[in-house]
Amino acid sequence: MQCSVSVTIELDPEARIAEMERLILEAGWQAMRQALGAAVDAYEQTHLACPHCGSSDSRSQGTVARRMLTRFGRVVVRLRRRRCQACGRRFRPAAGCLTGLGQGNVTPELGAACALAGARWPYATAARVLHDVCGAQVSHQVSHEEVRRWTVRAGTPVAQTQQAEAAALVAPTAEQVRAERDAQARAQREQRHAGAGVCRAATVAPARLTVGLDGGWLPSREQAGGMEGKVGVVATGVEAVGKHGRHRLTPRRYVATFGDSDQQ
Repeated sequence: MQCSVSVTIELDPEARIAEMERLILEAGWQAMRQALGAAVDAYEQTHLACPHCGSSDSRSQGTVARRMLTRFGRVVVRLRRRRCQACGRRFRPAAGCLTGLGQGNVTPELGAACALAGARWPYATAARVLHDVCGAQVSHQVSHEEVRRWTVRAGTPVAQTQQAEAAALVAPTAEQVRAERDAQARAQREQRHAGAGVCRAATVAPARLTVGLDGGWLPSREQAGGMEGKVGVVATGVEAVGKHGRHRLTPRRYVATFGDSDQQ
């Protein structure tokens, strides 16, 4: 299956590079939209057999317009409708290649761009940025609500994964506690059997202990004024970073709580 699209660009003899770039970019977007329409048409030509019974005997039932929003603008294709003469069912030859659209009109590539832009800017700003970089006409550009939906769709699995990891860290299961306890016991046994010299080196107290404490207020449904989360870090050494005499605390251990600070 091959598609061919030709591009003709008219440039002023005195045009500067900025104007040339703009005209070439617009012509490229237009060629991409034409190529997508031609590709869908070619797909239909190769899928005229009935998907239900496999018969190649079908009759045209007209066309229906389908609008798509892509990374290179708005594309409207005329999808064929046909009726199988063997089983009597109607079908659309292009249905297979349009499964990625689902019930919407935004292509997966544009949806991914929406999620990326929506995670970086406010939704209205992200919609304008997409309009500028994707070549969509002003009246048909992707809306800020569409950007929000794609951002939420892409971010929900990530948020669920992070929430599950946080829950496992804060409230480990009995199996996880037993596994960690067994690992610590094995490490202690290995240290005891490694020799007296290694054991003495392992039990030497650190030369320096650094403790840092901080807190922050968070909204709370239980308390009208919010609640304070306390965070502490304990480090037993330092490590050089970069070439300008900078250092970082290492190794570090963190602890966090929403309990009373006096009791902590």
